[in-house]
Amino acid sequence: AVLRLRTRLEELGARQAVAELDTALARDAMARLRRMDEVFTAAEVFLPRDRAFQGWKGDKGALIEAFAAGDSAGLNAYLAQQQEFIEILGKQVEGVLTQLSGPAAGQPLVARWQAILADLRRYRLKSPGSSLLAVEQFILNGSADIDLGNCADKLGARMAQRRGSDVFAERLHGLQSGLLARCRELSASHYQGEWERFAEVYNRDLGRRLPFVSLSGAPAGRVRSGDAVPADREEVGAVMKLYERASAASAQAEREPGRPAVSAAVRKANVQLRRVRDVLAPLYPAEEGQVGGLDVTAQFRANPGAEAEGNKIIEWSLSIGGASVRHNEAPRALRWEPGMPVLLSMRLARPQ
Repeated sequence: AVLRLRTRLEELGARQAVAELDTALARDAMARLRRMDEVFTAAEVFLPRDRAFQGWKGDKGALIEAFAAGDSAGLNAYLAQQQEFIEILGKQVEGVLTQLSGPAAGQPLVARWQAILADLRRYRLKSPGSSLLAVEQFILNGSADIDLGNCADKLGARMAQRRGSDVFAERLHGLQSGLLARCRELSASHYQGEWERFAEVYNRDLGRRLPFVSLSGAPAGRVRSGDAVPADREEVGAVMKLYERASAASAQAEREPGRPAVSAAVRKANVQLRRVRDVLAPLYPAEEGQVGGLDVTAQFRANPGAEAEGNKIIEWSLSIGGASVRHNEAPRALRWEPGMPVLLSMRLARPQ
């Protein structure tokens, strides 16, 4: 009816009345657009209940908890509701925008909704350039396998590919940046906790036992004889597992920007422990059922320059279990497994 009235006024040449009618229509359209924008803002589309993700503890499925979805099916239902809301509101806004022309068409709110509707059209076509499609894919798929072990790499890579500045691009950026900030927080806490746990058990079970007493900084000669007992093999294995966890947490934390530098003492200890781990690794095979052991190759008289009358020993031999090797034989490895006896034999030359 309003459009027919406007057409009739134009036919009558009532330009002033047409201009006043256009102004009134634009004013009404802007008022309705503001109300629709308020509805959209209040709906908090794709905004998690906790934007700092404090409820996320590093497990997979971070956004299931953030959107209070319960499970993946609930997350799908949430997305469907959001998409339906956007579609309905978008169609209503499209009708309002057709009534805006002249100066009103250049207002920021109009530009905001023109961008939203343009992206909604791209979404309907499943265009890869759609920010709305990118949000949907990240919530459903991209975030599903993110956990504490990979969050820094995966989220950091996604942040480097940030899209435009439309509403949905901003929501996607908010989700990814919020998760990344929480990831860094968890990584720092995890790193500290793993090292503290390792240090506590190491100092308690290995630090004052042979051969680790020398790594702990206490000279072996100052350790009481009652303390200088060999470390238990099972306890060594348990401590090395804790070290693996601490080392992995350290490697992840080191990739984070702004992380405080590790002290020289910690770096030195880490280098020593890596060497210990590499030497002892064959004793603790990864596959269940395998027997751990070491292949031992003897090198007799390896440093003659530091010997004291070593040339008076005319025969050297090393026996492990039922196998042995002598100094004048071709070098070969002897297999040692926990519990096998080791015997080093030497025969001195008869005095002349």
